[in-house]
Amino acid sequence: MDLKSKKKGEVSCYLAVTEIEYANRQNILSEAFKGESEDTNVMFPKGLGAQHPFDFEQVDKITNNVGIANAIVDKIVDNIIGDFTIKVKDENSQAILDGFIDDTNFKSKLRPWIKEAVSKGNGFMELDLEDMKNTEKLRVLNANNMYVRRTKKGKVLGYNQYRGKLKMFSPKTKPIPFTPKQIAHLTINKTPGDPYGVGFIWPNRATIENYAGSELDRCKLLSRKAGAPIHVKLGVPGQKIKAADLDQFKTDLQFMNNSTEWVTDANVEMNLIDFAGVADNLTKAAEHDLEQLALGMNLPMSILGISNNPEGMAKTNDKGWLRFTHSLRTMIEEIIEDQILRPVLRNNSPKLDGQVEFIWELPGEEEKTIRLTTIKDALGLFDISPELRAALEIEYAEVMELDVVDKLPTPEDARKKVDQEEQELKKQVDLARKNEENIKQPQVPGSVPHANQKTISLLSEKYKSKIYLGELVK
Repeated sequence: MDLKSKKKGEVSCYLAVTEIEYANRQNILSEAFKGESEDTNVMFPKGLGAQHPFDFEQVDKITNNVGIANAIVDKIVDNIIGDFTIKVKDENSQAILDGFIDDTNFKSKLRPWIKEAVSKGNGFMELDLEDMKNTEKLRVLNANNMYVRRTKKGKVLGYNQYRGKLKMFSPKTKPIPFTPKQIAHLTINKTPGDPYGVGFIWPNRATIENYAGSELDRCKLLSRKAGAPIHVKLGVPGQKIKAADLDQFKTDLQFMNNSTEWVTDANVEMNLIDFAGVADNLTKAAEHDLEQLALGMNLPMSILGISNNPEGMAKTNDKGWLRFTHSLRTMIEEIIEDQILRPVLRNNSPKLDGQVEFIWELPGEEEKTIRLTTIKDALGLFDISPELRAALEIEYAEVMELDVVDKLPTPEDARKKVDQEEQELKKQVDLARKNEENIKQPQVPGSVPHANQKTISLLSEKYKSKIYLGELVK
């Protein structure tokens, strides 16, 4: 930086860059955020916001009427949420967030919010974080009634809730506005440039409809053919039977029950019609649609319990399923941190705003076993630092779900303890060395030679410190 004096006591500052570098930086700044997004806004009421990419109510109808679709959404949501802990370096911030999560039942509020986002692509949670007296700080809103207002550059200006029918606009029904700080908007499967996500139900609606249609047709066919019908032949080949006789026999069959016994002559032949396998084609079609639905929802068939994949293929699918879950968790973490947890800290004190760390539980027993083995091997290392050892012990207890985490020393406490032991060791070694140098007397018969050296060795055995002791006794 080049400093030039203009007047006495004044200093001007200039960036030490060339004219070409300065021009390039100006071009970069001027070209930033030039792209625009075209939102198709709702015509009436004016200023409501951008139109939904599809009718969100149709997703509710699908999940409420097709059980397999709702079950798949629940499996995705359950795998995302699981259990988690939130950690902040500052103790005051940690206490505030722990109290906030307990008071608001935060984990239970996450489920409907994430389910809205997974199914409809958009989850809207109303936030009231500034009013400290309000215990109900979080509330999940139905995405069907929420609209986003943005500028041409894509900046969110706010949100509107409109509970009326757009096709039957009434001036008596007015939108309810929300500022960006009052709504946490979670989008899943979002198209770039669009304010809304599309979720996983709408892209798979055709497959869901085909599956549901095949199931209905199969059930209808089976219900019609549930009882084996009787085919009756009257007379012999070449004999003409009167229509009245056919009608009479047909009438008798209509009153047939379990106690009915039939006696006929040799000219009457009665056979059962077998419809075995009549719905096989529909069953195969339904299984195909279910497989396509699982693929479209990124769900392994093994999780549905209807797949006979080899073990290697099943493990590959499970790994892909875990990566898919991890990607969704990453998006959810960012929204929770930026729009919920950090504002909670800022509302308590501007100085408490800091990085929030999410620690999700391991999803399966196999992953837990692998993690425990890794931690055990790391703890067996000789030159491991006290901080790392304490952190690994805490994680080991958390994975094992042991109720001793609060009793274990933190990495900071472990470092303090080691520092104190090393300081105490240094004092005693210095004292032993001083006594050995200052007290030079003839050896008394029966005395132990090199007594102070034995003191140093005992101290070394007591504190088990090989790094510092080697330097201290040189």
